[in-house]
Amino acid sequence: MLEHMRSDHPVIGKIMDILNPIGLHIVGANINRKTNDNIQYAGLKINQQELLMSDIVKKLVISPNKDHIQISDIH
Repeated sequence: MLEHMRSDHPVIGKIMDILNPIGLHIVGANINRKTNDNIQYAGLKINQQELLMSDIVKKLVISPNKDHIQISDIH
């Protein structure tokens, strides 16, 4: 998976948050997605990651997380 996401750097991440409405309007995509969190919420895990442009563009190898418990699994 090749993905762009919000930087973990406090200043760069905040700048991305501020600029996000402009990027969303121009290209129709959020530039400040918290993709690593979304991967975990989806029940997947990151096996490998390669930083391609600082920590903004990453190449990720992901797989199902068999230890993930979903709310619907709890009765």
